[in-house]
Amino acid sequence: MRRWALRVPAAQSDAALLRMLDLFPGGVEQEEDGDHVVFAGYADEPPAPDLTGTPVEEGWEDRWREYHRPVRSGRLWIGPPWCEPEPPAVVIDPGRAFGTGAHGSTRAALELLQRLEPAPALDLGSGSVSTSARCWRSTSIRWPSMPRAATPSATGSTWRSPGPTC
Repeated sequence: MRRWALRVPAAQSDAALLRMLDLFPGGVEQEEDGDHVVFAGYADEPPAPDLTGTPVEEGWEDRWREYHRPVRSGRLWIGPPWCEPEPPAVVIDPGRAFGTGAHGSTRAALELLQRLEPAPALDLGSGSVSTSARCWRSTSIRWPSMPRAATPSATGSTWRSPGPTC
């Protein structure tokens, strides 16, 4: 596996991003580099002749897990399945398009939810707040708004404490 990169002036970044997404439909990395932007994707063979390739280290596919750490939101422990949960816990597998509750607005929404009595809820999203809300509320109707997140949100959370389950 190699990392294939394209470095362009910042003024050309929109066109370069579209091109790289065509070459790497699974997603690309984007880094600011002074007045330039570097886009990169991963493949065994170069998808275009003008990309710069560098080898990647063994285990690169799972290295992203190092950046998803558990957080506390009110009394809830929120974190990924590879960390040991502390009850009451909401365990979220982030998959490709899902958070683990670390964003400030996610924690704030969860803290507000914990102040309410469990009651039916209408869920119009697929983020980690949405999944946690389904766990917290007694009944919910789910309407995922992000197709890539729909699969992880359907299977990505587990309530690990006495009380509600989702």
